[in-house]
Amino acid sequence: MYLKALEIQGFKSFADKTVLTFEHGITGVVGPNGSGKSNIADAVRWVLGEKSTKQLRGSKMEDVIFSGTATRRPQGFAEVTLRLDNSDHALNNPENEVSVTRRYYRSGDSSYLINGKTVRLRDVDELFMDTGLGRDGYSMVSQGKVDDLVSVKSENRREMFEEAAGISHYRYRRADAVKRLDQTEENLVRLRDIVAELKSRVGPLEKQSIKAQQFLLLAAERKELQIGLWLNTLERSSRVVREQANKLDIARAQYDDVCAALEDLSAAIDEASQNIRDCNVGMEQLRAKNAGIEEEAAALEAQAAVYENSVAHNNETAERIDADISLQEKSMAEADDEKAAVLARIAALDGLIAGLREKLSALATQMAGLKSEDEAYSDEYNQINDRLTAAVTAISDLKIELSGANSAVEEILKRMAEIDDAIAARKQTAEELLKRKTAEEQTLETAKTGLTALVNRPLC
Repeated sequence: MYLKALEIQGFKSFADKTVLTFEHGITGVVGPNGSGKSNIADAVRWVLGEKSTKQLRGSKMEDVIFSGTATRRPQGFAEVTLRLDNSDHALNNPENEVSVTRRYYRSGDSSYLINGKTVRLRDVDELFMDTGLGRDGYSMVSQGKVDDLVSVKSENRREMFEEAAGISHYRYRRADAVKRLDQTEENLVRLRDIVAELKSRVGPLEKQSIKAQQFLLLAAERKELQIGLWLNTLERSSRVVREQANKLDIARAQYDDVCAALEDLSAAIDEASQNIRDCNVGMEQLRAKNAGIEEEAAALEAQAAVYENSVAHNNETAERIDADISLQEKSMAEADDEKAAVLARIAALDGLIAGLREKLSALATQMAGLKSEDEAYSDEYNQINDRLTAAVTAISDLKIELSGANSAVEEILKRMAEIDDAIAARKQTAEELLKRKTAEEQTLETAKTGLTALVNRPLC
């Protein structure tokens, strides 16, 4: 094993990263006073775990960080890495090269690394123990160390000899074991005091434990009863919810039936409206036809009246002719001819009047049929109108029933929401009660364990 290299950055006078490589043989560092030769030895001692600022020629650990100059800013940390050749495995490490790094920040944070892995200072000390390379080893002889070596005080020489003999490791372990034994003895004294204090508390704690057990039993029974009550309440609420759900299904079915009935009524109303429109059209046609027949009958009656006036006039003419026959013997033959012509004309007019009267009778008969048909249409119109009025009334009743059904559905849904909220709250309460029961059972078990440990603990 030998030192291969030393990397220094931010340590004392080494502001920049500096790498010192050491080959086989002797390496000397020369320079004037104040050039920083001793800082190299301080860097090696510091990376090996030196904690005394006096040994590092400073007043506080922050002094090891480069403090800056008039032209350079101070550094924020100091880092030193020691690289060792471990091909002979003198160090307790499987690697052929071992690097030990120490890093310190101005904030006071510090870290040690072995081959890049963070370790404790104790791990660094154990790595170099019995190798002569530790911070107290004989491989580093600083100023004043020779005086300690030749001093008449055997204690100052003993540490170096033990390090050289390879027994410092065991001495370190012995000191650590003695320290642990002292701590164990102190712990035993404290435990005896605690046991003595707890002995006086065993009786009251036992009574309290009995009361606590009784309380826990009663509390567990109360919780079981409460849980049963909540479960019963939940069951009743679930039953109410099912009943309300059934009612809601029935209301929905009724709602569907009402909607279907409304659709049927709407179709019937549309059909009735169409029939009414058809009847109105037929009535209008009949009325127009009746008006035409009445106009024609009036015209025939007027013509018959004219013919009757003509007959009356002709009769008067005939009577006048008859009166004038006696006076006008000369024109007897002419009068007879004229009378015959007038009588023939009267006979023709009588025939025409008879025909007109027959036609008028036929028209009257047809008009009576139209009037009866009009009355039939009027009756059918009144029946359809009555059906329409009944359908409108039924629709109004169904709308009122539908509004009531919707209100009932909304009330049922609101009630179901309230029941769901109550069920959720009661489930949450039941879960909290179960959690409290589990926690109190654990507390009881802990109390029982502590009481058993106190009862079974041997008295010293």
